[in-house]
Amino acid sequence: MLNPLRVRQGIWILVTVALLAAAGGMQRGLSHIARQNQLFIEADAGSEKSLVAMMPGGLRAIAFSYVWQRSQAQHEAGRHYDAREMATLACRLMPNFPGVWSFHAWNMTWNISVTTHTPEERWHWVRQGLELLRDEAIPRNRKSLLLYKEIGWIFFSKMGESLDDESPYYKAVWASEMQRLLGSPAYGTTDDVIDAFRPVAAAPLDKTLSRQGRNRPGRVIKEIIQPDQLDILLADPAIADYVAALEAVKVTLVAADGNTIAPPKAMLAELEDAGKPVPYTLLSAYNRFSDDPDVRDVRAYPTPIETDQEQAIYDLMNDPATQAPREALLALVRAHTLWNVYRMDPSWMLGLMEKYHAPLDWRLIEPHGLYWITYGAHVSEDLALDSVTAVTTDRVALFCLRALTWRGRLTYRDNPADPNRPHLRYLFDFRYIEPTRIEYLETIEAEMGPDESWERSKFRAGHENYLIDVVTMYFTANRLAEAQEVLDWIKTTYKPFGPQWMMSLEDFVVYTLTQDQAINYDAASMLSQVAVQTALEALAKGDEATFEAKYEFGLRSIYMNYQKIAQDLNRLAPWPNIVADLAMEMIIMPQNRGVQLDLEERAYLFSQLDSIIPDFRAQIYDVLFLSPLPEECRAAGVEFEAAFPEPPGLDEVRESRREARERAGVNR
Repeated sequence: MLNPLRVRQGIWILVTVALLAAAGGMQRGLSHIARQNQLFIEADAGSEKSLVAMMPGGLRAIAFSYVWQRSQAQHEAGRHYDAREMATLACRLMPNFPGVWSFHAWNMTWNISVTTHTPEERWHWVRQGLELLRDEAIPRNRKSLLLYKEIGWIFFSKMGESLDDESPYYKAVWASEMQRLLGSPAYGTTDDVIDAFRPVAAAPLDKTLSRQGRNRPGRVIKEIIQPDQLDILLADPAIADYVAALEAVKVTLVAADGNTIAPPKAMLAELEDAGKPVPYTLLSAYNRFSDDPDVRDVRAYPTPIETDQEQAIYDLMNDPATQAPREALLALVRAHTLWNVYRMDPSWMLGLMEKYHAPLDWRLIEPHGLYWITYGAHVSEDLALDSVTAVTTDRVALFCLRALTWRGRLTYRDNPADPNRPHLRYLFDFRYIEPTRIEYLETIEAEMGPDESWERSKFRAGHENYLIDVVTMYFTANRLAEAQEVLDWIKTTYKPFGPQWMMSLEDFVVYTLTQDQAINYDAASMLSQVAVQTALEALAKGDEATFEAKYEFGLRSIYMNYQKIAQDLNRLAPWPNIVADLAMEMIIMPQNRGVQLDLEERAYLFSQLDSIIPDFRAQIYDVLFLSPLPEECRAAGVEFEAAFPEPPGLDEVRESRREARERAGVNR
């Protein structure tokens, strides 16, 4: 007689075998789906990821719970590095759960970072969170919009805004990296800036995702520069000859440690101590020796040429005969570094500049926030660039464009004492007003229903406030027709209520500026600069009436009104200091501020400075003499001493400075 227990066991064994067979039959299809959607764990031989990849799903969930709890316990105990390692392992146990990656990155960027005590420590944790999302989370979850938005928010809010006391340091470090990689944007119009970036987007680059980022410094699989794409350029004999000439003077495209921007510091120090030729990368040689404005104009002082090697490199960086191959190689190195190190698509970067018709300066934080949030919408939702609006990107794109109106123009000066802390100044930029206006219009139209009106838009308050600021900005810059046009648009479209909307343009602006808490520090600083710059430009061109009107308006209606309500910690610099800084910049390099003044106009402005600030010419003369201005005069056939003569009182100012240095114990 059959044993019922044995029968049941046999049945279950047969069922188990059948299920295993069925699972085996489905494995190929499941593997195909996993490959299509990148639902896999990349395993490196000999690493913990190999063990994670082989771990069954059920066991992996148990391990994840344990590791995650351990990570939180380590974090609460203040052992942040141990907590990071445990949290990273937890992410690899659940690699296709974007929320796990997002929480870990957020914890490092926003929580752990603020427990540290130096700017460098805090930046370390912010960068750890940024790179975790960019280099590990997104490659495993390419269609997760959450991860792209998280990166965009880190750039815009953590690094770009002033919520974090160390955000100026984050901006400085990032600006220095992008300056060494891409240089300054071109002077001139928006089209000039966009056209200058086109070669980078057009450089040969294989954007197969399986190749991206596998060649970052420290990885041994490949180099940053894709050899097959470099070969496309080397097929041109002129480029091949230029590469050979570079190698002959110890200049390579990539350093020994895989870095394209600079060779290893330890190697440089060792060779310098031994008196041997120093290796350069193409970018480091270009940044140090080129006379192109994008790198020359940011240097703290002219580069000395002290050795035969340096003279040879200088010639290779500036010879007009090698300009074409040099520019082709620079574009390739920049494109490959963007793609493989920063995981940015140069074509999408160019597309953003074209979509918004905006002169994006990639040394700034906001363009990167704009990039990641729009690129995420493109990848995760298959949206073309012309379909991306703030509605699809959680408004971050709109916030970034608005911020660039107030600080979209950057003046950058190297700091040889600390390359990670260049001297930066953020300036207003009228070129971002129209892109921001268009983005607002597209966003409002995208979110409105068929029966809704503009007055009821949820974006109305932000849009209206932005446009009021634009009216004030245009008026302060003496662009009265544009200011009136924007004001009329607000009245017609939003139909606002209040007595101010019946006022004249000037009365409306004055009313706006004199309301309680109507102007904050950033706006007061920006508008003060607009007023002074407009006044000085008018003075340089001999328009004394405009100079007096805008100078007084800036001083009394903007500066003094703000200083009355500002707390001590938020007060602006003394008015003479603001004027002095701007005047010096307008004389030395007005193109940094988007102003075109010829040498004659700048010389006239210099001659009038003492009427604005007594003895001002004597205070700044030595700075002018040590600036690029004398060389510019020589190149134009103008005698510097005639255009900018020594002012009276110069000897007294120099003696006063010498005595001040002696009192401070400075022997120079």
